[in-house]
Amino acid sequence: MMKDTLMRLLKTGTQGLEDATERRSVVIINTLTLIMVAMVLGIGLFFYYLKSSLFILIPVILEAVSFCAVFLLNRRKQYFYANATMFAIHSVATIYWATALGTAVPVEVIMAFLFMIVFHIWGSFLLYKQRKLLIACLIAGIFVTVGVQLNYHYKIIKPLQLDPQDANIMRWFTTGGFLFLIFLIMFSYIRRIEILLSALKHSNNVLSAKSAFLRETCHELRTPLNGVFMISQLFQLRKEKYMNSDEIAEIDDLYAASYTARNIVNSVLDLSIIESGRFYTIKKEALNLRSYVQHCATMNSYVANTRGITIMVDFDKRLPVLVNSDKIVLTKIINNLLSNAVKFSQPDSQVMIKVHGNDEHIFFQVKNKGTISREKIDRVFLPFESERNNFIEGTGLGLYITKHLVELLEGRIIVTADEKDNSTTVSFSTPLELVTESISETEPFDFKSGRFSGARVVVVEDDKMTRILLRKFLTKMGIEPIMTESVENGLALIIEEKPDLVISDLHMENSGGEDLLMHIRNTASIKDVPVLIISGDAFKEAREAILRAGANGFLTKPLLYNDLYISLSKLIRHFEVF
Repeated sequence: MMKDTLMRLLKTGTQGLEDATERRSVVIINTLTLIMVAMVLGIGLFFYYLKSSLFILIPVILEAVSFCAVFLLNRRKQYFYANATMFAIHSVATIYWATALGTAVPVEVIMAFLFMIVFHIWGSFLLYKQRKLLIACLIAGIFVTVGVQLNYHYKIIKPLQLDPQDANIMRWFTTGGFLFLIFLIMFSYIRRIEILLSALKHSNNVLSAKSAFLRETCHELRTPLNGVFMISQLFQLRKEKYMNSDEIAEIDDLYAASYTARNIVNSVLDLSIIESGRFYTIKKEALNLRSYVQHCATMNSYVANTRGITIMVDFDKRLPVLVNSDKIVLTKIINNLLSNAVKFSQPDSQVMIKVHGNDEHIFFQVKNKGTISREKIDRVFLPFESERNNFIEGTGLGLYITKHLVELLEGRIIVTADEKDNSTTVSFSTPLELVTESISETEPFDFKSGRFSGARVVVVEDDKMTRILLRKFLTKMGIEPIMTESVENGLALIIEEKPDLVISDLHMENSGGEDLLMHIRNTASIKDVPVLIISGDAFKEAREAILRAGANGFLTKPLLYNDLYISLSKLIRHFEVF
């Protein structure tokens, strides 16, 4: 019966709390309160036995009753006020007993106890995010400490007259009581740290399992999606051969749907990387900003055209042609914002991307027709916050990921809505870094059939659909593709044919691209043959590892023909087009 009563007291106010940390905090306060009531009554009444004075009895009763208020506040879910009451009682009681008992209470022990109480209550206030009370708590703690020290040394208020023997006994009891309370507070924090470490270990295990699952799932999903996306791109390349407008519209819809699916898979992967704390490492290099912006606009125009939306670029001619930035990150930012604008823009409207700057920053603005409420603007950078429309579904990760990317470039991003103009504008800025050394500028590329006429490429890929589609694209570019599905056969063909380039999948049934790459780099007759790795494994660790092993390039599935075209132009040396 007594045990049940004690357990109910300790759990007072925890009913309905789902967060384990909050429940634990309430139980700790209840435990300390119960111990304090027992100690105040036990030690206080013993002191009254030693010194029969109402200045001891009445404060003991008042202090014990006051601590009971903590249980009442916790029961009413007033956790913050329960902690504040605990701090107030300790502060008042410490001042009173240090004054009333004088040298019977060692001032050093009082200081240590006050420090621990302030530390404990400080942590509790942090949990409830009460910054003003945190400051007030700190100030009050300082005043109590200073007040006790001044009264101890200057006897501003005279203490009770105690028999020296009784004062010595009280000193031992107060010292033991305060040290016991300090031990309890320390123990509670040690226990809390152990629980947090255990939770962190469990979280890391879950995160590792999640990453492994996501990597495997993304790889399995990317392979069939790669086939659909490559087919849609082949249709786009020969779209002019179709005369029927309905067929042309269906080709555009197929490309738009597969391109959107590709972006969704990439967004989920980016979210996983953010959660794991292993996001992109910024690598700045010189780039033609105008060309990159125009390229992003062109890529998103395929999807925009299916909704009658036109993407316009307004580029300030006063901006320098070349700037230093991270090509991958900046491209992701612009693509995410353009994709988002196209997704939520009204049909048959215009999306405008404006680029301007000053001496220190580059400013980007992406504006589309259609507005959102102010309430939703406050939440657009949260994960999984997304509107829906009748054409495109989204994950709600676009702006959340974009914000992280902009911050990686040391920039800022905001969203504004103009109800009068019925438009929404997403603006972001990045520092302007000028290119200090001259480089050869690259012109925007366009597909030309037969561009690499006479080149030979060995393709090692175990997925039949990918082999078929790569053969069609390479043939269209004038390349003689030599296809095989295994590393063993691929190595024999490479030694025999001495191709201009090797394209290999990273993961295959028996051995993969990494094994093939190792054999190529260790075989004198073919060690200088360029190797381009393609894979559904889009984690940066896989990319970095294979590039360190000697690969000349890395592309992720679903393959974008634009990216493949650029890689071909760079790696097939005597056919470079840049």
